[in-house]
Amino acid sequence: MRLTGDQVFLQQELRIDLLIRACAALRPSPPEVVAFWNAHCQPDDGFGNLTIAALVKNGSPPALQLFVGKLLDPAHDEADKLEWLWQDVVPHRQDLELLRACRDALARGLGPPLDLALVQAFFDYRPQEWYRPATLREAPDRAAMTRPFIDEMLAFAAQAQGQVALDERTALAVREFARSYTP
Repeated sequence: MRLTGDQVFLQQELRIDLLIRACAALRPSPPEVVAFWNAHCQPDDGFGNLTIAALVKNGSPPALQLFVGKLLDPAHDEADKLEWLWQDVVPHRQDLELLRACRDALARGLGPPLDLALVQAFFDYRPQEWYRPATLREAPDRAAMTRPFIDEMLAFAAQAQGQVALDERTALAVREFARSYTP
């Protein structure tokens, strides 16, 4: 995408916003688009939340690799990362590649409280705690899960139980999922 490196085009923030969104449709993400997203997902740059939404929506391995890197980057604010999980991950939480990327983030050392929030995003949907009415995100219907996705979720449940200090409600949600979907 030539526009990602066009300095004249990138002088307008609105154009940058539009380009970030438009690039979400490019699958797999070309290296120049990933570099553009990375450049526009820096702490407090004003583009981070929009870029994370594009990465998650895109869902290709290069985009998700960048997403995990940003989630693990201590330079990004914890409150922003929680917002990413609730606003961007929850609506896409039945995307197999996203699930695998999130499991990778957990395995690579995503610490508290983000580790618990990540597990909650997949197992313990909390709309009253996470959203105002204007920002409510619906979780995908579990009835639409595929067997490969369920198997990956069962592995995630075991990973979460062994690695994350789960609160009582989340531990129950993880156990209930495992009980309900174990063949």
